Amino acid sequence: MTQSIWKSIKSWLGNKSTSQNNNTPGKTSLSEGEALESYPLDGSLNIRRMRIDDVEQVHDIDVLSFSMPWPSSSYRFELLDNPASLSWVAEIALPDGNTRVIGMVVVWMVTDEAHIATIAVHPDYRGRGAGRKLLAACLRATACKGAKRSTLEVRAGNVIAQSLYQSFGFQVAGRRPRYYQDNNEDALIMTLFDMDPRQMGGCD
Repeated sequence: MTQSIWKSIKSWLGNKSTSQNNNTPGKTSLSEGEALESYPLDGSLNIRRMRIDDVEQVHDIDVLSFSMPWPSSSYRFELLDNPASLSWVAEIALPDGNTRVIGMVVVWMVTDEAHIATIAVHPDYRGRGAGRKLLAACLRATACKGAKRSTLEVRAGNVIAQSLYQSFGFQVAGRRPRYYQDNNEDALIMTLFDMDPRQMGGCD
């Protein structure tokens, strides 16, 4: 990964750091304008680790984003029973003082590879930078845990999402024919090589 891309990731994260606290097909849903960012969210956006009490909101986002959503039990498994899983949410503060989860990402750490299993943003908040910040945060956090590369699957027809991933340095590394069972669409395997947290400000 070039230094310029790492600098971009650092700028996308701003001063917000990642708060630390099934095998179904990989899926990504940042397509509906996420790369456009017409009016970014303000400083109320926070990226933090997913908690068990987030599962209901996370599952709602999944259902709204995918034709083959994970069941709620899959997210509980990722949080409670899968030691290789790391999960984050994007959360905003509401005017009434409550908070709302508007995005999520689940990553599987396999030796030195971070596999992005699912990532999505609520339809009401797409195009405002939440997905970009989620992706930047999980890449930095997994690089700090020893990941040297990151992989994901994305629908061959999802060109907007592919453009976003390419802006992070992901490259098309392969193809899985008829991967998505709902319509037999191919999946592109995209890989980010040479992850180095030192290039993006180091680890907390």
